[in-house]
Amino acid sequence: GEARPGEVLSIMGPSGSGKTTLLNCLSGRQNLSRGRVRLNGQGHHMKGMKRIIAYVMQDEVFFGMMTVRQIMYFTAHVRLPDAMTTEEKRARADAIMALLGISKCADSAVGTPFSRGISGGERKRLNIAVELLTWPSLVLL
Repeated sequence: GEARPGEVLSIMGPSGSGKTTLLNCLSGRQNLSRGRVRLNGQGHHMKGMKRIIAYVMQDEVFFGMMTVRQIMYFTAHVRLPDAMTTEEKRARADAIMALLGISKCADSAVGTPFSRGISGGERKRLNIAVELLTWPSLVLL
């Protein structure tokens, strides 16, 4: 199949039909048994593709005692280039939090199964926000 720039595509199928396996292969988290993945018409090594593809897992594991802002700032510090200043990294994190509507809960703890935290929807948006920090060319949700 093929996806053109600006398109939104869905993968649908019953449980066990291989949807997650396909996404794992496209994102480079799982080796292909056959075939190849091409991005913008060119084959790339999966290591290089991982830099331009963001894969938002179904449920990310966050430290429950950390706040949304702490998670975003920490992830920005770790994943963004050293050439960016701390202020630039924090500005990008703040902009993405605003874009996804999680600024209002930025100082709330994420929470654990034993302590209340942000809502499920806010947690999912945080999961997406963490992946958007690097401005990927392709986002797999």
